Order: sequence, then C-alpha cells, then structure tokens
Amino acid sequence: MAAVPQSLAPMATDPPLADPPPAPPPWAWSSGWTALWVVILSLGATGGAVVQLGLGDASHGYFLGVVLIGVCFAAASMDAATGRVPNMLTYPAVLLGLAFALIATLLLALHVDLFARWSGAATIASSAGGAGLCLGIGVAGMVAGALGGGDAKLMTAIGAMVGFEPCLPILLNTLVVASLFALLNVLTAGALTVAMRHAACRALSQLVLRSAVVFEPPRRHTIPLAVPILLGVVLTLVVGYDPTVQWTTL
Repeated sequence: MAAVPQSLAPMATDPPLADPPPAPPPWAWSSGWTALWVVILSLGATGGAVVQLGLGDASHGYFLGVVLIGVCFAAASMDAATGRVPNMLTYPAVLLGLAFALIATLLLALHVDLFARWSGAATIASSAGGAGLCLGIGVAGMVAGALGGGDAKLMTAIGAMVGFEPCLPILLNTLVVASLFALLNVLTAGALTVAMRHAACRALSQLVLRSAVVFEPPRRHTIPLAVPILLGVVLTLVVGYDPTVQWTTL
C-alpha cells in the first residue's frame, strides 16, 4: 500500500476546522414571516367576528379592516425601528386585498354575498381603483422625495384592501397626522424620531432576537411615515373620522 505523502498527512499542529457560519436569524426565515401572517390573519378573523357581533351588523364584515390595522401596526413598528417597511408585509397585503375582492365579486355575480358580508371586501373594480390611486400618489411622492418605496407599497396595500372610496379619507387623515408629526419633530430637533426609534427597538427585541433586526441610527430630519399611515387608518376605520365629510360641512 502506497504511503501517504507527508504534505497531505494531518499534522498534530494543524489548526482546528473553522466553525460553520451562524444560521440566519429567525426573523429572516420565511417561517418567521409565515408565523407573523398567521397571527395577523387569526386576529383579523377573531377581531372581525367580535366587532361584527358587538355592533350587531351582519351586513358588513370587518375581517379585512382588522387585518389591515394589523399589517399597518407591524409596518409602523418595523419602520420606526429600522427605517424600512418590509416587502413581506406589503406584497402579500396587496395580493390579499385583490384576491378577496376578486372572490367577492365572482360570488356576488352568482348572488352569493356571504363572503363579502364576512370579509368586508370591496369589488374588484373598487379594489383595483383604490390600489391604483394609492400607487399613483405613492409614486408621485417618491419622485418628489417625500415617500420611500416601502411607504408607497403600504399605501397600495391599503387601497387594495379597503377599496376606492375609503382611500381619500385615509390619505387625508394620514397627511394631517404626518404634518403634525413632522412639525413636532422639527420643534424637538429630531428627538421625537429618536425616541420612537428607541421605543420600537425595545418593543421588537421582546418579540424577536436582537440580532434578527438591524437597528440603524435614525435620521433626525425624517419621520417613519408608516406611523402616520397607521394612525390615518385607525382614524378612518376605527374612529370613523372622514375629513371629506367634516370639511365640506364647514
């Protein structure tokens, strides 16, 4: 049997093999986003049913409304902590809104309104119109440098999920809240954005591993726009404040 060349033989002084690279953090796994969406959809089903029973209104569903608030809350938390709105929130939300609208429209054509009354889905024409309106405004805001890509996609998701008519009140409420937020941020020399960043980081660190989310220092002159978007959605869908009605009656 041929002898093994000494240069190829293992040496006692050889350094140990390097440890394998660390696994990606749980938040980066697809299963992490799947779990988040399971939670959001579960809260939508439960919360929608509770609201529908509490109001005693069987003619209108609240599933998509509660899901939208959950999506916006998650987006606002991530935007406040990282300065980004993840695509894994916005893209599925757009598809969910359009898919529910298409299903509701097809069933309504067959004179079946149970799905629409449970989900609160708009018609496909209204959903596509709302998504298109919000996308157009979002793109215009990106060109003007007032919006980021994640904000525009979140707005598109809102339009797809609520339909065309509620979009304008939501956008106007968001504009008012964002203006007040920006004013306070200027008056506090950016301290409001910094405080929100620290609060969001602490909150998210209780839900995921600290290494799972990259916490970057915030820019003091900018604001996490997903937060005003969340408040605009809550003002419109929960509080029921419609500035188009209030302002036209003045």
